[in-house]
Amino acid sequence: MTLQEIKDLNNIKYLNDPKVDPVSYIEEHKVNDYFIIVTGPAGCGKFAKYYTKSEVVYKCENILQLSDLITDFEFKDKQPTFLPSEFEKCITTGGTVILYDLNLLSDNILTFLLEITETNKIATLHPDFKIIGIMTPGYRLSKW
Repeated sequence: MTLQEIKDLNNIKYLNDPKVDPVSYIEEHKVNDYFIIVTGPAGCGKFAKYYTKSEVVYKCENILQLSDLITDFEFKDKQPTFLPSEFEKCITTGGTVILYDLNLLSDNILTFLLEITETNKIATLHPDFKIIGIMTPGYRLSKW
């Protein structure tokens, strides 16, 4: 799936039919072997359905930067010591990362995620590593 195809998922429309269980609208879209995107209307339970399957959840907000995913540090003796990020730990141990409100991510982060999961050139990915992007198509604050 290309960057544009992912962005096009933001155009999915849902019928507001009170007779239809909103959970039935939850759909999985396979980007590649490591990355799926889950779509559904607001309040349908998509986050709750996948939350227990993850080691770490990132809320995708306008302030989320690529460095937030790949960098972590602590101070030891008043000096910064760099540590493996939770994202990096998932890559190497086979954990699952949830990116909640995926359609709030910037293009550069989404491009980075596509590059590492499609080419396997930037990092060697554990075969069980997964990214689950969760989004509400048409969300008014969407960047796409």
